[in-house]
Amino acid sequence: MKQVPLFAVVAALLSGCGSLTPSGLLSVASFSPLDVETSTLRAAVAMPSDWELKTGDLLLRLTFNPSDGSKPISETFSLVVSSRTTPSQPEVSKDESFFIARLTPADADRFQSTQLSIRKRRAAVSGKGSFVVTVNGGCYFTRDMPTKLPLRTFVSSNNEPFSEVTRHADLFADLGSEAAEQLRAKLHACPVRLFDR
Repeated sequence: MKQVPLFAVVAALLSGCGSLTPSGLLSVASFSPLDVETSTLRAAVAMPSDWELKTGDLLLRLTFNPSDGSKPISETFSLVVSSRTTPSQPEVSKDESFFIARLTPADADRFQSTQLSIRKRRAAVSGKGSFVVTVNGGCYFTRDMPTKLPLRTFVSSNNEPFSEVTRHADLFADLGSEAAEQLRAKLHACPVRLFDR
């Protein structure tokens, strides 16, 4: 069975919108979104410590676009932000926070169904797939919304260490003006800062 390489995902969705890291190149060589065990799948982002994320602020998208022009498969999954930490691996700077997220049990079942649907479709027709972690919301502790949003994305499966996949010097700039404004509309000031970072 052919894999849907994560490299194709990133190249297709993020061309000109961030960069694939060297560790990301190594990760995509063995990672297949269609074969990954959902119970071990983890996504993560590293971003400045003056940002806070909660469940629903990170999304995972799994898509397949058939080459014959037939209806594409596209599913979006809201991720549960399970922890906010500063691990030593991968290396995170003192000015960053590392948010780890996973699928809900219900979405894990739906993800498996989507994997099966894409595998069946790929058996009949070629096409391109995508597996992307995106920011869909969040709040900031600064007085005003930051003008830039540095972001790094990570993936892990089978309890292996997280591998950095993509890096954005400024997600707002990489998204383009329209998509950046849509994201900004979902961002807001945090109601209270519970502790210093």
